[in-house]
Amino acid sequence: MTLRSGNIRRAVRDVVDGAMGPYASRLADLFEYQTVDGVFKPGTTKPLGEKHAYDVELGELGPHEGSPMAARGSFRIATLLLRVKVETKIPPKLLTSPPPQNNRELRDTLAQGTTDRLDLVAQSLATPGTLTYTAAAEPTGIISGLLRSPDGSGFPEVSAGVWDFEAGLLTHEIRCRALVQIDRP
Repeated sequence: MTLRSGNIRRAVRDVVDGAMGPYASRLADLFEYQTVDGVFKPGTTKPLGEKHAYDVELGELGPHEGSPMAARGSFRIATLLLRVKVETKIPPKLLTSPPPQNNRELRDTLAQGTTDRLDLVAQSLATPGTLTYTAAAEPTGIISGLLRSPDGSGFPEVSAGVWDFEAGLLTHEIRCRALVQIDRP
C-alpha cells in the first residue's frame, strides 16, 4: 500500500512556508524548516520578529470506519496524526533586566505574537483543498485536502507555549489529523 508521506509532509511545509494556502502572503517568510533527522539545527533558530523554526512530524496511522477490514478495493481510508513543532528564539536582550520569567506582560506579548501566526497556519491547514496537492502539484492523498483536530471534530489545535528560559526558547505545537487515501498496489 502506498501512503504518500513525503508529499503530505511537503504540502504541510508549503503551507507553513507561505508557498500556498489562503494566508500564503501573510505567512511568507515567517517560518523556516530547520531540522536534521527530526532535531533542530543548533544555533539556527532566529530571534522573535524574524523566523520561527519548525518541523513536521507524521504520527500514528490508524484505521478509519470508512474502510472496514472486510472491504476490498483499490484503496483504503486511514487516519494519520500530524504535529507541527515550532520553536521561537527569544532575543537575548529580552532575557535580561527583568527576565521574562519575572515579567508577565513581556511573556504574554511574546506568546501572543507567535500564537497569532500559528492560528493563521492552523486556519490554512483546515481550509478545504489546500492540502490536496503540494505546491509542485504532487498529490498527497489527503481526503478533502484539509487537516482537522486530533479527534476530527474541528480545527487543528495550537498548544499553549512552553517556555525554556535557559535556552531562550518558546515552543508550540499544532496537533492535527488527516483522513488519507492509501492506494493498494
